[in-house]
Amino acid sequence: MKRIEQLYRTAVLPTLLMLAAACTPGDAFDDAFDDATGNASGPDAAITITVTDGGYAPDDASATRAVEKGFATEFTAGDAIGIYVVNEGSEFVAENLKFTYNGLTWEADKNQTLPSIPHNNKPLYFAYYPYQDNMSSTNRKPDSNKDNAEDFFQNLINLWDVKDDQSTYAKYTANDLMVAQGVVAPRADGAPGSTLSFKMEHQMALLVIRMPRTTCTYTETISNEEKTKSYDLYTGGYMKDWWKENHYTARRIMKTDMAWNLKEFYYDSGFKKHEFTKSVKNSVSGTYKLYTVDDGAETKSDRKLREGDFYMKDGTVLSQEAFGGGNLPNDVKKDCIGVVFWVGEIARIHWTQTGYKNGDHLLMRDHPECVHGMVVAMHDASQGAVFATGKGATESTYDWADSFSGFTPGEQADWKEIRNSDSTFGYSKPRLLTLYGTRHNDTTFPVLDAIAAYAAAYPVPASSSGWFLPGRNEFATLFFGAPQDFSTPEDSYYYQKLLMLKVINPQIRMASGDELNGGYWSSTEYKDNAWWIDVSSHYGIEPKNKTYKVRAVLAF
Repeated sequence: MKRIEQLYRTAVLPTLLMLAAACTPGDAFDDAFDDATGNASGPDAAITITVTDGGYAPDDASATRAVEKGFATEFTAGDAIGIYVVNEGSEFVAENLKFTYNGLTWEADKNQTLPSIPHNNKPLYFAYYPYQDNMSSTNRKPDSNKDNAEDFFQNLINLWDVKDDQSTYAKYTANDLMVAQGVVAPRADGAPGSTLSFKMEHQMALLVIRMPRTTCTYTETISNEEKTKSYDLYTGGYMKDWWKENHYTARRIMKTDMAWNLKEFYYDSGFKKHEFTKSVKNSVSGTYKLYTVDDGAETKSDRKLREGDFYMKDGTVLSQEAFGGGNLPNDVKKDCIGVVFWVGEIARIHWTQTGYKNGDHLLMRDHPECVHGMVVAMHDASQGAVFATGKGATESTYDWADSFSGFTPGEQADWKEIRNSDSTFGYSKPRLLTLYGTRHNDTTFPVLDAIAAYAAAYPVPASSSGWFLPGRNEFATLFFGAPQDFSTPEDSYYYQKLLMLKVINPQIRMASGDELNGGYWSSTEYKDNAWWIDVSSHYGIEPKNKTYKVRAVLAF
């Protein structure tokens, strides 16, 4: 399941679950179906299943029972529910049918269908989430004599085991038991068939911790236009085994009779460490308790983003002046995934520019929110890799794509954005390399494989572009402080800039990362060469079969 910031949403569920082929107009699914739709009893009739989350209400007798925004959910690909059907005689006619959401529709497991039911034998429908395989055991089996969902699933609710580790969203939602009774109604669009709707009700309780946050808002000029941007300062917030919805909010599912004692800490905007304690017990199912730390204060600042700031795994920024410019505390180091090296426009170059052959159009199409800065990773993705193997080591991927006519519509859309981009930006070119690789079985790009492995080991916030192989513009800015205004190692400009040596490497060292040194591949390639850089010697092009290091960057 996936968090959403709204009252609740109905998942988009156009799945048509066909009735059994043996069902005929004279052998109706049930009277309620006939009365509701007038056409739901034939073999071509269909049921559309919808599932919504009823949300959590505040655990406060004086408060309204209205659902709090932000604590509702929507179903996403891979989620599965179990459905039961009970006839009028309190007999099971379907047990624990598994339906899995694929992102668009609910699909029956192993060709299961909702069964046909004899005329005048009105069924009751019940569903629960998340799906469990072991529902047939006596101590979990639903009670078919009950006519409401909570009583029907009481055995499951009583024995539900809430895990301590809820540190990821998947682990958090795996504890969020919900049940519902189905409601049959005509299709709203008047089409043949009916809807079977389940409004899920939470059977556990929810704890929410909200900490202070500081938002920095500033302006910068891009192509002679003033842009207002903002980012949040890092505050930490160390709730072990809780799911962090964002950097200032943490959630935890609890059984109603479970007690919990919390003793954790966070950093304020001045990077002073604050400890806080909370104790919780006797919660009410389907409700949330909201605890604020230091009133959950929201502070505003006009601090501008700067090269040398630290980028954290929750998408916040730790200012470079934090902790007096010394080594970061160990708990903070664990949260640091990179250092900011590019902010704003440099020598009239910026990845957000939209003119033809200006900027990285693919990056802005895929991640229009990533306009703040560029970040270099804390570690090398590879200590040595060739750029390409096979035909890709001797052919320009751009020239190939320019004459290729077999792209799918989606690939053609990608190629259009790549063509419109400055080819020395990094995000677009790896996509082109990937397109080339899908059409050439003899070709691999070890540089991209190294980035993919690094991305798996060091995940990034959803608000970022994700790790990619930097192009010449990113590397030139990282090493020299400007993407194009440099010439040779003998040039005094070269020695004066060296942003990497003066700013970036010291910051990487403070966070216990691996300093940049030696030679690195960029994603900027030509025919049988690619651009590379070594700050200790020079930069230029080298054959693609040479071996150099690989370092990842991202935009945010």
